Amino acid sequence: MSLWRKSWLECRPRVLLTAALWVVTSAGTLGLFGMPKISRDPIPFWNVYILTLAGVVAPLVAMILAGSGINSQTASGVLRGTHPSTHFMLSLPVSRRRSLWVRAALGGLLLLVFVLLSVCVVGFLAPIRGAEIPSGRIISAIPVVLLSSYSFFGLGTLLYTWLDELWGGTIGMAAVGFLCGGFVSVSEEVGVHIPVGLADLPWPVIVVYVAVGLISLGGANIVVERKEY
Repeated sequence: MSLWRKSWLECRPRVLLTAALWVVTSAGTLGLFGMPKISRDPIPFWNVYILTLAGVVAPLVAMILAGSGINSQTASGVLRGTHPSTHFMLSLPVSRRRSLWVRAALGGLLLLVFVLLSVCVVGFLAPIRGAEIPSGRIISAIPVVLLSSYSFFGLGTLLYTWLDELWGGTIGMAAVGFLCGGFVSVSEEVGVHIPVGLADLPWPVIVVYVAVGLISLGGANIVVERKEY
């Protein structure tokens, strides 16, 4: 069994979960776009949707799709300790680093698909519900959501590599909740009428997001190389 197939089998139930989340989120948002009050001035509601996507939904999906590459995650729920298949995985003639990065690459690609579908499908189908969203605003929102989600994807990979599913998931979801509170506070303070795009983010925020993602992935690589399973 190739590493890519192993990674896909591990991701498959998680893809179904994220697909259900995408359907509920996107369908609900498109439904609300059809309300007369929102369709007349859809930009504020679009900004709320992108803030929610970047601050809650996409980071949550990133934590779901993140994996350790070595300690296989269970199909449902969380597992305390090392998965039984880990020792078999370690006996194969495959480096730990390669196992980690193949799993991370597949999870990252699936996360990219989720973000693109979440932003583009809702944005470009909004006119069907009577709400016109400028295409430039739709495209500019993609980097914002990607920046947030891949930061948490890196963090999730580190947590699931360093800890078991129970503790990694608990700490990761707590971090998502903290970010959610921050986004709510910002939206209430500055209002939802501001444009939501990469150019609107202060450069220190961008630096922090990128640094967290890259440092976390680098840390995960170190943990995998040195950890005694």
